[in-house]
Amino acid sequence: MSDNPSGTQTGGRTAAERELVFFGRVLASVTHDVKNCLAIINEKAGLAEDLMLMADKGRALDPARLGNLAASIKAQVKRADRIVKNANTLAHSVDAPNSRLDVGNLLGLVCELYRRFADRAEVRLDLTPPEVPIMATGFAFAYIRLFSGLLDAGLAAPQMDKTLRLSLAQQGSGAELAILGLAPEFAPSPETAALAAAMNVRLVIDAAGGRLTAELPGGAVV
Repeated sequence: MSDNPSGTQTGGRTAAERELVFFGRVLASVTHDVKNCLAIINEKAGLAEDLMLMADKGRALDPARLGNLAASIKAQVKRADRIVKNANTLAHSVDAPNSRLDVGNLLGLVCELYRRFADRAEVRLDLTPPEVPIMATGFAFAYIRLFSGLLDAGLAAPQMDKTLRLSLAQQGSGAELAILGLAPEFAPSPETAALAAAMNVRLVIDAAGGRLTAELPGGAVV
């Protein structure tokens, strides 16, 4: 799946090359976050070793301090597990070209994968999930690339408060994705626009209102 279904050269890269770049960017971000978790766990383990050495020399162990260390390590393990699960979901998004999908979950996944990119751009992502599951039939990776392409454009052109507010809601037989907080110069890339057209997704940009609306058809097959 690519922004350019024909596989022809666009922007100096073929469609396949663009997908590899996307996976590479996300994988680099994910592994960096996991390394941070491991570094903190290693630091806390070192502190625990120091406490045990002091105990060997006759100093009483502080149960509260040990409890805090254990809680901190558990929190980092939980964080790393969530990061790896997100990466695993992304990896399996290319498995089936035509499957039943929870679109809200895919949008949430992209927001989680893009937290580091948003932090680097000093932009806050504020996601309001749908009140009920929004289902579609299609290619999960296509939705991921559509949402990531829109976020790429949004992170490059936020308004002064640097907060992008995303929401997904049922709209008739389909759904509506709204992104608010966009600067007037916001514009999806030609590849993202082409992908939206291929998915029968209508993009409506309100430059004055700083808003993008993506109208997703019901039961879309990509």
